[in-house]
Amino acid sequence: MADPEWRAEEAASPPDPDPEQAVPKSLAKLENAKGCFSGADIDYRCPCTATQYNTCQISRKLPLWNEFLIHIRLQLSVLRKRSGNLCLTPIPGDHLSLHELEQPQTHRAATLLYWLLRNHHCVTFVQVPPLVLSIHAHIFANALHSNTSVKVLKLHFSHYCMPESVCTAILTLKNLEELDFKSNGMCPPNMAPVLSGLVRTTASLVSLNTSEALLDNHEGEVAFFTALAANSTLRELSVRYRPRTDAYRRALCHYLETTATLTTLKIVAVLEMNTQSWLSSVLEGIVANKTLSSIALKYFRIDREFAQYLANVILGNKVLRILHIDSFSGISQSQPLNVCDCCLEAVIGNEILEELSLPVQFWQPERWELLFKELPRKVMLQKVTVQSYMWDRESLRHVCKVLSGSGAEEKVHLGTYYHDGNMSGWECRGFSEVWFFNRNLRSFERSTLQRLTSLSHIRTVCFTLSGDDFSLAPIIADYIRETLTLRVLKLFASPNDSDPNVPNTWWSVILESLSANRSISELIVTVTNVNLEDVEGLADAVMLSAHIRRLDMCLRIPTGPSAFVRRLSANIDANYTITGVILCAGVRPTKDWFSVLNAVRRNSDLVTRATLFATATICD
Repeated sequence: MADPEWRAEEAASPPDPDPEQAVPKSLAKLENAKGCFSGADIDYRCPCTATQYNTCQISRKLPLWNEFLIHIRLQLSVLRKRSGNLCLTPIPGDHLSLHELEQPQTHRAATLLYWLLRNHHCVTFVQVPPLVLSIHAHIFANALHSNTSVKVLKLHFSHYCMPESVCTAILTLKNLEELDFKSNGMCPPNMAPVLSGLVRTTASLVSLNTSEALLDNHEGEVAFFTALAANSTLRELSVRYRPRTDAYRRALCHYLETTATLTTLKIVAVLEMNTQSWLSSVLEGIVANKTLSSIALKYFRIDREFAQYLANVILGNKVLRILHIDSFSGISQSQPLNVCDCCLEAVIGNEILEELSLPVQFWQPERWELLFKELPRKVMLQKVTVQSYMWDRESLRHVCKVLSGSGAEEKVHLGTYYHDGNMSGWECRGFSEVWFFNRNLRSFERSTLQRLTSLSHIRTVCFTLSGDDFSLAPIIADYIRETLTLRVLKLFASPNDSDPNVPNTWWSVILESLSANRSISELIVTVTNVNLEDVEGLADAVMLSAHIRRLDMCLRIPTGPSAFVRRLSANIDANYTITGVILCAGVRPTKDWFSVLNAVRRNSDLVTRATLFATATICD
């Protein structure tokens, strides 16, 4: 007699549909369809010709396919991790409007997406934006149904509804290895059953991430963790944690205690809950677990019980290599200052931990000093990150002092130094980023930034300027022009209203320095109250740079993004440096914007192929 459980699983998996019969009637007609910019015909039903060592024929026609896909803000490009494979991803920073979704070209793009996923096993990575999932869910679900080639699927829902057709399609993916759910709010109630069914029946899923999605189904949540306990494939799990019942906590604890395959765990608490009431069960499960090599706990409130559990994990887990603890509020004010000393003893006694990340308030400065003095002798522990927020400046300054001279500066990362007029912290090699605020820039002298130029460990600098306080532009420009070590420049500028017909002198000075800089590879700009000539000047400065690879622009002026794109596209085909562009305001899918995106994809794909060549990976 057949195993009843096997028969149930078999019944839950629908047979492969006939390709011709499964074609949904809602598809648009693509016969004689032409690219909206090139006017070229597209063979939308061409077969996939990808093999182990050869890319598919559509790899040579990616620009044409992307001419259609741009209307649903998707793009097709070469996948870096897998030779010869393609990925389908959203255009960064660009969003569809409801009006655009009703246009014929959007329907045609969704139809092309259908044929792409049905016919091409070379597409192994799929990430779809929210509005496509809502408006064209039926087409997408039909395309995805029983797919055997998609390895990574990332879905982002922006509303309280998950189409049933998409749910059904997910459960039919035979070779899915990684699933990532994201939701702007509460997840649809039918999400929990989908996850339960998937982890119960999958033979391929190794990574599941729901840390940015909050399940809203009490019984479904319990069923999900119960199903996890029977899973033998999952190695990486990220979840949001909001235990509302004892059954929920017991199910998660049981899974953590019994899993023999899970190696990476991330738990994000919905609210900072105290250990005694909510977290003890999950921490008990982590303590009992013997397979976790990477643990990340976020937004957990730190108290004595939490610290003791954590110390037990550090001492008892013989395979733990990475430990990240992130607490937004730090140590509970009702706790004594030495509440986490037990963890210090555990870390010092641990000889296998490789990476540790803790809030700056986790220990008092003298306790941090004890750890820093131990770091030089520790062979395995190579990276210690001290997390801080802007309001932790005073605590971080004390930690910085005890780090200096400890001999551990190469291993300790302090992140961002928020400048408050005190420049002594710059010298500490634990910092890699400095933020300057306009209220603290007013006392600046030229020698201040000249001093920063000599600090090779500072790779990211952020300037925030507002009001009329732009007299420092020449000093900032000198720094940008002279630095040889700065990799990322962030500039947030909000001057007072100016004449839209008169260029801003301070802006011109900054742009000239950008063109002359020889080290910046990433430029992040948010600017308001500048005119279109200033925006065009920014595009010119980017094109003149031989080093800027990535752009992230937020131009908060009417027609600003369009003007920037129009100017940037003029000679973009000759640029082989830029590999990433984000416009947070988004632009309409014009020929200029497509030209920019096409050049960026070309450059990025060239980098991918060069990497494959350098690592001796066989490819075309």
